[in-house]
Amino acid sequence: GGAPPRHWTDFTVRTFGASQPPAAARATLAPLWQSAREAWGCVSRWAGDALPEAKATLGPPASATEWQLFVSRLGLEGLQASEPLLAYRLLSAVHDGQRVASDAVTALRELRDFVDPDLRQALHAAASGWYSHPSGWRNECLGLGGGFSAYSNFACLRLLPLPLVAAWTGFLRAQSGLPERFLVVAACFGDAPRLLLSDLASGDLLLGPISPTPHLEARQEVAAGHLRLLRVVPASAPRGRDLLLWLEELGRRLEGGVYLASPLEPPDPRSVGICLFPQARSPETTLEIAPRPPVSRSSSSRRRA
Repeated sequence: GGAPPRHWTDFTVRTFGASQPPAAARATLAPLWQSAREAWGCVSRWAGDALPEAKATLGPPASATEWQLFVSRLGLEGLQASEPLLAYRLLSAVHDGQRVASDAVTALRELRDFVDPDLRQALHAAASGWYSHPSGWRNECLGLGGGFSAYSNFACLRLLPLPLVAAWTGFLRAQSGLPERFLVVAACFGDAPRLLLSDLASGDLLLGPISPTPHLEARQEVAAGHLRLLRVVPASAPRGRDLLLWLEELGRRLEGGVYLASPLEPPDPRSVGICLFPQARSPETTLEIAPRPPVSRSSSSRRRA
Protein backbone atom coordinates (compact mmCIF):
# COMPACT_ATOMS: atom_id res chain seq x y z
CA GLY A 1 0.00 0.00 0.00
CA GLY A 2 0.96 3.67 0.17
CA ALA A 3 2.37 5.91 -2.50
CA PRO A 4 4.74 4.36 -5.07
CA PRO A 5 8.43 5.27 -4.91
CA ARG A 6 9.32 8.48 -6.69
CA HIS A 7 11.39 6.67 -9.32
CA TRP A 8 8.38 4.54 -10.31
CA THR A 9 6.29 7.68 -10.66
CA ASP A 10 8.95 9.10 -12.97
CA PHE A 11 9.09 5.77 -14.82
CA THR A 12 5.35 5.82 -15.58
CA VAL A 13 5.62 9.37 -16.94
CA ARG A 14 8.58 8.46 -19.18
CA THR A 15 6.97 5.21 -20.33
CA PHE A 16 3.28 6.00 -20.67
CA GLY A 17 3.15 9.78 -21.07
CA ALA A 18 -0.43 10.99 -20.87
CA SER A 19 -1.69 7.41 -21.29
CA GLN A 20 -0.70 6.43 -17.76
CA PRO A 21 -2.40 3.45 -16.09
CA PRO A 22 -4.63 4.06 -13.07
CA ALA A 23 -2.80 4.25 -9.74
CA ALA A 24 -4.20 0.88 -8.64
CA ALA A 25 -2.65 -0.83 -11.67
CA ARG A 26 0.82 0.61 -11.09
CA ALA A 27 1.58 -1.89 -8.33
CA THR A 28 2.08 -4.52 -11.04
CA LEU A 29 4.63 -2.48 -13.00
CA ALA A 30 7.78 -3.60 -11.17
CA PRO A 31 7.31 -7.38 -11.66
CA LEU A 32 6.03 -6.89 -15.21
CA TRP A 33 8.99 -4.67 -16.10
CA GLN A 34 11.45 -7.20 -14.69
CA SER A 35 9.79 -10.02 -16.64
CA ALA A 36 9.75 -7.97 -19.85
CA ARG A 37 13.45 -7.11 -19.58
CA GLU A 38 14.47 -10.67 -18.75
CA ALA A 39 12.38 -12.22 -21.53
CA TRP A 40 13.67 -9.87 -24.22
CA GLY A 41 17.19 -10.08 -22.80
CA CYS A 42 17.32 -13.85 -23.15
CA VAL A 43 16.09 -13.82 -26.77
CA SER A 44 18.35 -10.90 -27.68
CA ARG A 45 21.47 -12.51 -26.17
CA TRP A 46 20.87 -15.73 -28.05
CA ALA A 47 20.25 -13.90 -31.33
CA GLY A 48 23.39 -11.81 -30.89
CA ASP A 49 25.45 -15.00 -30.71
CA ALA A 50 23.61 -17.35 -33.06
CA LEU A 51 21.64 -15.20 -35.50
CA PRO A 52 22.90 -11.60 -35.52
CA GLU A 53 20.84 -10.84 -38.63
CA ALA A 54 17.69 -11.41 -36.54
CA LYS A 55 19.00 -9.31 -33.67
CA ALA A 56 19.60 -6.48 -36.14
CA THR A 57 15.83 -6.35 -36.78
CA LEU A 58 15.02 -5.50 -33.15
CA GLY A 59 13.47 -2.09 -32.77
CA PRO A 60 14.60 0.44 -30.16
CA PRO A 61 12.32 1.13 -27.19
CA ALA A 62 9.02 2.67 -28.25
CA SER A 63 8.76 6.18 -26.78
CA ALA A 64 5.86 7.45 -24.69
CA THR A 65 4.77 9.54 -27.67
CA GLU A 66 4.72 6.47 -29.92
CA TRP A 67 2.76 4.57 -27.29
CA GLN A 68 0.19 7.35 -26.89
CA LEU A 69 -0.30 7.47 -30.65
CA PHE A 70 -0.75 3.69 -30.73
CA VAL A 71 -3.34 3.78 -27.93
CA SER A 72 -5.21 6.60 -29.69
CA ARG A 73 -5.18 4.88 -33.10
CA LEU A 74 -6.77 1.73 -31.73
CA GLY A 75 -9.01 3.39 -29.13
CA LEU A 76 -7.46 1.51 -26.21
CA GLU A 77 -7.93 4.27 -23.63
CA GLY A 78 -10.55 2.23 -21.76
CA LEU A 79 -8.17 -0.72 -21.34
CA GLN A 80 -5.30 1.10 -19.67
CA ALA A 81 -5.85 -0.81 -16.41
CA SER A 82 -5.58 -4.12 -18.31
CA GLU A 83 -2.55 -6.09 -17.13
CA PRO A 84 -2.01 -7.65 -20.59
CA LEU A 85 -1.90 -4.15 -22.11
CA LEU A 86 0.51 -2.97 -19.40
CA ALA A 87 2.72 -5.99 -20.08
CA TYR A 88 2.64 -5.27 -23.80
CA ARG A 89 3.61 -1.65 -23.23
CA LEU A 90 6.55 -2.70 -21.09
CA LEU A 91 7.72 -5.22 -23.69
CA SER A 92 7.60 -2.45 -26.31
CA ALA A 93 9.57 -0.23 -23.93
CA VAL A 94 12.44 -2.73 -24.18
CA HIS A 95 12.19 -3.45 -27.92
CA ASP A 96 9.48 -2.24 -30.26
CA GLY A 97 9.20 -5.60 -31.96
CA GLN A 98 11.09 -6.38 -35.16
CA ARG A 99 11.37 -3.54 -37.65
CA VAL A 100 11.69 -5.33 -40.99
CA ALA A 101 11.38 -3.21 -44.12
CA SER A 102 9.69 -5.93 -46.18
CA ASP A 103 6.91 -6.19 -43.58
CA ALA A 104 6.22 -2.47 -43.98
CA VAL A 105 6.13 -2.96 -47.77
CA THR A 106 3.64 -5.82 -47.35
CA ALA A 107 1.41 -3.67 -45.14
CA LEU A 108 1.46 -0.82 -47.64
CA ARG A 109 0.52 -3.18 -50.46
CA GLU A 110 -2.19 -5.10 -48.61
CA LEU A 111 -3.63 -2.49 -46.23
CA ARG A 112 -3.36 0.78 -48.16
CA ASP A 113 -7.12 1.40 -47.99
CA PHE A 114 -7.38 0.50 -44.30
CA VAL A 115 -4.83 2.80 -42.65
CA ASP A 116 -5.04 6.51 -41.96
CA PRO A 117 -2.77 8.92 -43.87
CA ASP A 118 -0.41 9.44 -40.93
CA LEU A 119 0.12 5.71 -40.49
CA ARG A 120 0.55 5.28 -44.24
CA GLN A 121 3.25 7.95 -44.19
CA ALA A 122 4.97 6.20 -41.27
CA LEU A 123 4.92 2.90 -43.16
CA HIS A 124 6.42 4.56 -46.25
CA ALA A 125 9.29 5.81 -44.07
CA ALA A 126 9.65 2.35 -42.53
CA ALA A 127 9.85 0.68 -45.94
CA SER A 128 13.10 2.53 -46.59
CA GLY A 129 14.36 2.96 -43.02
CA TRP A 130 13.79 -0.38 -41.28
CA TYR A 131 16.10 -3.38 -41.50
CA SER A 132 16.74 -5.08 -44.82
CA HIS A 133 19.67 -7.44 -45.16
CA PRO A 134 22.18 -5.97 -47.62
CA SER A 135 23.23 -9.29 -49.16
CA GLY A 136 19.91 -10.79 -50.14
CA TRP A 137 19.27 -12.68 -46.91
CA ARG A 138 15.63 -13.68 -46.84
CA ASN A 139 14.15 -11.24 -44.35
CA GLU A 140 11.01 -13.32 -43.91
CA CYS A 141 13.15 -16.04 -42.30
CA LEU A 142 14.43 -13.77 -39.51
CA GLY A 143 11.33 -13.91 -37.32
CA LEU A 144 12.27 -14.33 -33.67
CA GLY A 145 9.06 -16.31 -33.15
CA GLY A 146 10.67 -19.09 -35.18
CA GLY A 147 9.62 -20.93 -38.28
CA PHE A 148 9.51 -24.14 -40.28
CA SER A 149 8.68 -25.46 -43.73
CA ALA A 150 6.97 -28.72 -44.60
CA TYR A 151 5.53 -29.70 -47.96
CA SER A 152 4.08 -26.44 -49.31
CA ASN A 153 3.73 -24.79 -45.89
CA PHE A 154 6.14 -22.12 -44.70
CA ALA A 155 5.83 -20.04 -41.54
CA CYS A 156 8.16 -17.73 -39.64
CA LEU A 157 6.70 -15.37 -37.05
CA ARG A 158 7.97 -11.82 -36.73
CA LEU A 159 7.20 -9.86 -33.56
CA LEU A 160 5.53 -6.75 -34.92
CA PRO A 161 6.38 -3.13 -34.00
CA LEU A 162 3.61 -0.76 -32.91
CA PRO A 163 2.83 0.73 -36.38
CA LEU A 164 2.27 -2.74 -37.85
CA VAL A 165 0.29 -3.90 -34.82
CA ALA A 166 -1.99 -0.90 -35.35
CA ALA A 167 -2.24 -1.51 -39.11
CA TRP A 168 -3.04 -5.24 -38.98
CA THR A 169 -5.32 -4.95 -35.95
CA GLY A 170 -7.30 -2.18 -37.64
CA PHE A 171 -7.54 -4.22 -40.83
CA LEU A 172 -8.89 -7.30 -39.05
CA ARG A 173 -11.38 -5.20 -37.12
CA ALA A 174 -12.74 -3.90 -40.42
CA GLN A 175 -12.57 -7.10 -42.46
CA SER A 176 -13.01 -9.95 -39.99
CA GLY A 177 -15.01 -8.40 -37.16
CA LEU A 178 -12.09 -8.70 -34.74
CA PRO A 179 -13.28 -7.51 -31.32
CA GLU A 180 -11.51 -4.45 -29.97
CA ARG A 181 -9.90 -6.32 -27.09
CA PHE A 182 -7.51 -8.16 -29.45
CA LEU A 183 -4.11 -7.02 -30.75
CA VAL A 184 -2.15 -8.65 -33.57
CA VAL A 185 1.30 -8.84 -31.92
CA ALA A 186 3.15 -11.18 -34.31
CA ALA A 187 2.60 -12.43 -37.83
CA CYS A 188 3.98 -14.17 -40.86
CA PHE A 189 2.73 -13.63 -44.38
CA GLY A 190 2.80 -15.51 -47.64
CA ASP A 191 1.17 -18.80 -48.69
CA ALA A 192 -0.09 -19.69 -45.20
CA PRO A 193 -0.47 -16.52 -43.12
CA ARG A 194 -0.38 -16.93 -39.37
CA LEU A 195 -1.22 -14.37 -36.73
CA LEU A 196 -0.48 -14.25 -33.02
CA LEU A 197 -3.06 -12.22 -31.11
CA SER A 198 -3.16 -11.02 -27.52
CA ASP A 199 -6.54 -10.89 -25.78
CA LEU A 200 -6.35 -7.79 -23.58
CA ALA A 201 -9.28 -8.99 -21.46
CA SER A 202 -8.08 -12.49 -20.55
CA GLY A 203 -4.36 -12.18 -21.30
CA ASP A 204 -4.55 -15.23 -23.57
CA LEU A 205 -2.13 -15.48 -26.49
CA LEU A 206 -3.84 -16.99 -29.50
CA LEU A 207 -2.70 -18.35 -32.86
CA GLY A 208 -4.76 -18.37 -36.01
CA PRO A 209 -6.47 -18.66 -38.26
CA ILE A 210 -6.93 -22.40 -37.74
CA SER A 211 -9.08 -24.85 -39.66
CA PRO A 212 -11.25 -27.58 -38.12
CA THR A 213 -8.96 -30.56 -37.60
CA PRO A 214 -9.77 -33.74 -35.61
CA HIS A 215 -6.63 -33.60 -33.44
CA LEU A 216 -7.47 -30.03 -32.40
CA GLU A 217 -11.03 -30.72 -31.28
CA ALA A 218 -10.09 -31.19 -27.64
CA ARG A 219 -7.93 -28.08 -27.58
CA GLN A 220 -9.02 -24.75 -26.27
CA GLU A 221 -10.32 -22.75 -29.22
CA VAL A 222 -11.50 -19.15 -29.24
CA ALA A 223 -13.70 -17.35 -31.74
CA ALA A 224 -12.69 -13.75 -32.49
CA GLY A 225 -15.01 -12.28 -35.07
CA HIS A 226 -14.70 -14.51 -38.12
CA LEU A 227 -11.38 -15.97 -36.93
CA ARG A 228 -10.91 -19.27 -35.12
CA LEU A 229 -7.92 -19.16 -32.80
CA LEU A 230 -5.99 -21.51 -30.57
CA ARG A 231 -4.38 -20.62 -27.24
CA VAL A 232 -0.62 -21.24 -27.50
CA VAL A 233 0.03 -22.09 -23.87
CA PRO A 234 -1.61 -24.99 -22.02
CA ALA A 235 -4.88 -24.45 -20.20
CA SER A 236 -3.03 -25.22 -16.96
CA ALA A 237 -0.84 -22.12 -17.33
CA PRO A 238 -1.84 -19.17 -15.13
CA ARG A 239 -4.07 -16.71 -16.98
CA GLY A 240 -3.26 -13.10 -17.69
CA ARG A 241 0.39 -13.11 -18.83
CA ASP A 242 0.55 -15.45 -21.81
CA LEU A 243 2.70 -13.14 -23.96
CA LEU A 244 5.36 -12.87 -21.27
CA LEU A 245 5.22 -16.63 -20.59
CA TRP A 246 5.57 -17.35 -24.31
CA LEU A 247 8.57 -15.05 -24.77
CA GLU A 248 10.24 -16.35 -21.59
CA GLU A 249 9.81 -19.97 -22.68
CA LEU A 250 11.04 -19.18 -26.18
CA GLY A 251 14.20 -17.70 -24.68
CA ARG A 252 14.75 -20.76 -22.49
CA ARG A 253 14.41 -23.07 -25.47
CA LEU A 254 16.79 -21.02 -27.55
CA GLU A 255 19.46 -20.88 -24.84
CA GLY A 256 18.87 -24.56 -24.03
CA GLY A 257 19.52 -25.67 -27.61
CA VAL A 258 15.99 -26.94 -28.22
CA TYR A 259 15.75 -24.64 -31.24
CA LEU A 260 18.72 -23.86 -33.48
CA ALA A 261 19.51 -21.39 -36.23
CA SER A 262 19.44 -23.42 -39.44
CA PRO A 263 17.98 -23.18 -42.97
CA LEU A 264 14.20 -23.15 -42.84
CA GLU A 265 14.15 -24.23 -46.49
CA PRO A 266 17.32 -26.24 -46.95
CA PRO A 267 19.63 -26.15 -48.76
CA ASP A 268 19.05 -22.41 -49.35
CA PRO A 269 21.65 -20.72 -47.08
CA ARG A 270 19.72 -17.46 -47.26
CA SER A 271 16.81 -19.09 -45.40
CA VAL A 272 18.60 -19.46 -42.04
CA GLY A 273 16.28 -18.71 -39.16
CA ILE A 274 15.04 -20.18 -35.88
CA CYS A 275 13.93 -23.69 -36.77
CA LEU A 276 11.04 -24.95 -34.65
CA PHE A 277 11.73 -28.61 -35.29
CA PRO A 278 13.21 -29.40 -31.85
CA GLN A 279 16.84 -30.53 -31.66
CA ALA A 280 16.64 -31.46 -28.00
CA ARG A 281 13.83 -32.33 -25.66
CA SER A 282 12.33 -29.46 -23.70
CA PRO A 283 11.71 -30.38 -20.06
CA GLU A 284 8.36 -28.63 -20.02
CA THR A 285 5.94 -27.75 -22.82
CA THR A 286 4.55 -24.29 -22.19
CA LEU A 287 4.21 -22.87 -25.67
CA GLU A 288 3.26 -23.90 -29.15
CA ILE A 289 4.46 -21.52 -31.85
CA ALA A 290 2.32 -22.95 -34.64
CA PRO A 291 0.38 -26.14 -35.37
CA ARG A 292 2.36 -28.10 -37.91
CA PRO A 293 2.39 -31.54 -39.49
CA PRO A 294 4.53 -34.17 -37.70
CA VAL A 295 7.13 -34.56 -40.42
CA SER A 296 10.89 -34.49 -40.66
CA ARG A 297 12.80 -31.34 -41.53
CA SER A 298 12.67 -32.13 -45.22
CA SER A 299 11.24 -29.05 -46.79
CA SER A 300 9.65 -27.53 -49.79
CA SER A 301 12.14 -25.83 -52.08
CA ARG A 302 9.66 -23.21 -53.23
CA ARG A 303 10.94 -19.64 -53.20
CA ARG A 304 9.00 -16.77 -51.71
CA ALA A 305 9.27 -13.10 -52.42
